[in-house]
Amino acid sequence: MAWLVRNWHLKLGAVALATILYTGFVYSGAFTERPVSGVRVDMAGQPSDWIRLGQLPSVTITYRVASDSAELVQPESFTATVSFADYDLDLAAQPQSLPVDVGSPLNGITILSVEPRDVTVTLDRVDTKSIPVRIDRGEVPPGLEIGVPQLSVRQVTARGAASLLARVDHARATVGIQPSGIDVNDQVELTPVDVNGEPVLSVELDPSTVTVQIDVEAIETSKTVPVRPDLQGTVAAGFEIASVSTDPAVVTLRGLPDALAGVVDVVTEPLPIGGSTATRTLESVLILPPGTRLAEDTTPVVSVVVRPAVVTRTFLLGFICEGADPGMACLPQQDQAAVTLRGTAAALDALDTAALSPILDVSGLSAGEHDIVPTMTLPAGVQLVSLSPGVVPVTLRPPASPSP
Repeated sequence: MAWLVRNWHLKLGAVALATILYTGFVYSGAFTERPVSGVRVDMAGQPSDWIRLGQLPSVTITYRVASDSAELVQPESFTATVSFADYDLDLAAQPQSLPVDVGSPLNGITILSVEPRDVTVTLDRVDTKSIPVRIDRGEVPPGLEIGVPQLSVRQVTARGAASLLARVDHARATVGIQPSGIDVNDQVELTPVDVNGEPVLSVELDPSTVTVQIDVEAIETSKTVPVRPDLQGTVAAGFEIASVSTDPAVVTLRGLPDALAGVVDVVTEPLPIGGSTATRTLESVLILPPGTRLAEDTTPVVSVVVRPAVVTRTFLLGFICEGADPGMACLPQQDQAAVTLRGTAAALDALDTAALSPILDVSGLSAGEHDIVPTMTLPAGVQLVSLSPGVVPVTLRPPASPSP
């Protein structure tokens, strides 16, 4: 055995040198250090009568592994847990910071660090309570009335975190009443809500649905629409309709919503006005749309105001000079004017065109060239629309001197 301890210090130095060289060889490239993110954190030891509020964050783990195995490592290659035993149950429903314990089931992986080291966890006791079911049916469309809603259950059981359950007031069943008046017979999802009607998340209901039955009936409604006279024929030649009025101008109809939906007016029976030369006052009968009736009986009176038709005509008339000094020659540079007049056909027919000539008044003007605005005097009921030209050049020449 003496040979084992002979030169022992040299032998120990050789072993140490070999260890150092091996370690240097390992860290010179045989192993790789790298981080992996997105490692899910789970709760260990959580009893079934406790519930976690919110999600646990993921962590990033930095590890060392043999270089030839580095590509095989995934986030699923690690475990990260927080222990229920570390949570202070006296502070239930309050956020608490718990340490994260990490590991790996794979051989050859050395965990160097984890970030973050602690995560925030909120736990609460699971509780249940019975809550009423209430229907939210919204607005009932006009023309409909509903019966008392029938529910398959009136109470349901709410289950969830005690802190959340304390906020739950009732379970809401939302249904809609259709304008068509179809009865409601639906399976409706229930939503746990607070006293303000806001949903409370993460609370389960049992049962989670309810059958809602509501009888819907259509009732009569009313609608006010104008009366539209149906005039038949045309007034006499030379006359026109100045205005049409109805008394009353509108009527109120009653009926089911579908019957009134497309009604925009009510038409009278045909009213003959052919050949009329004066105002007509006619009693009318209304033609009611199917499925409707008048809210109040009425017989509309239609007044048709007929007057002589107003027309326009154009005349070609010669100019007449007036007011020239004795012996002074008045010479218009244009012979005729186009005169457009407006009035009834009878008034225009009665005009004496000889008395309608435009007047060129040259009173007080001396000899020479002048621009004169023509004027006209018209009988009652006749209006001047236009006169062209509006200005006429006129030459005034004095009388010729006598020969010696």
